Amino acid sequence: MVHRKKPQRLMCCWLLLVFVFGSTALGAQAADQGIYLATAKPHYTHPVSGQVEDSGNNPVLGQSMTESMVYSKALIEVDTNGKMYVTLRLNLIDSVKNIAFQVQRRGESTYSSVSSSVMQENLKQNWADYRLPIPAESAIVRASVFVVPMGRDVIFYMDFSDLQAGSGDFVTSIKVAAAANPPAPASSTPAQPAQSTNTLPPSPVEPQQSANAPLPAASASLAPASTPATASSQVPEPSDAGDPAAALEESATMFAAGNEAAPVEPSLPDAATLLAAAEGLNDALSDAAAETSERAIWPGILGGLIGLAALGAVGWLAYRRFVRKKVRA
Repeated sequence: MVHRKKPQRLMCCWLLLVFVFGSTALGAQAADQGIYLATAKPHYTHPVSGQVEDSGNNPVLGQSMTESMVYSKALIEVDTNGKMYVTLRLNLIDSVKNIAFQVQRRGESTYSSVSSSVMQENLKQNWADYRLPIPAESAIVRASVFVVPMGRDVIFYMDFSDLQAGSGDFVTSIKVAAAANPPAPASSTPAQPAQSTNTLPPSPVEPQQSANAPLPAASASLAPASTPATASSQVPEPSDAGDPAAALEESATMFAAGNEAAPVEPSLPDAATLLAAAEGLNDALSDAAAETSERAIWPGILGGLIGLAALGAVGWLAYRRFVRKKVRA
């Protein structure tokens, strides 16, 4: 019995080791080339060791401040060379300065200082995005910022999980080539024509008459003799089509056809009418001349009378002044 239990225990221990190391290998597998939207988790204490590096050493207040400063989402990008970058969004950007980042592989004790670049800023909503390289999606980011109202540096940490394809409202820096589906190759075997299952002989096909062939004489004799059409019969009737543009074009065609079919010829008056009009015009001119001459005589007569009266007055005055004085003398 004792000898039988040892192999079973060894087998169980071996299976347990395989399960543990296999799970670790799967968890450490790097993300493929692409753009991912991840959940960003802020930590006032170190997420693995629980160490507090901040000089305030107040986990409750520090965790609340860290959560208000770090946005809940982050952008992770993996380029074609396998290099990984994370874009973090920090809030309350008007109250901090001297922002610096360090990265650490999960499970290690040392940090590596990295440079960051500002991808975008929103001064109205008071946040900014910082892009920096990380060794893996499981890496820990250490942030050191100078908080102006506190007058000192504050240290906190961030890590990432739940990677999903997408970018949200972050600015991306790499391009992901879409996998092109190659077109299906064309078959080199020609298609076989379908064989008819009808065993009856084909019926003879009547020859179709060409559209340019002349009509038979019988059909021509049945056509009614054409009569000269009047102007009104040449105007086409408007159709009941529902298209307004077609109706307008048809109305214009009908109007043009009516004008071309019924031209208006000018009518000339006869000789008797012209002679009567000339006589009436002559009489009117004679009456006007007589009236004008009568009106011209009366002013002359009046002018002559006025002139005679003036001469008489002048003569009377001369007589009284010269002749009468001499007689008295």
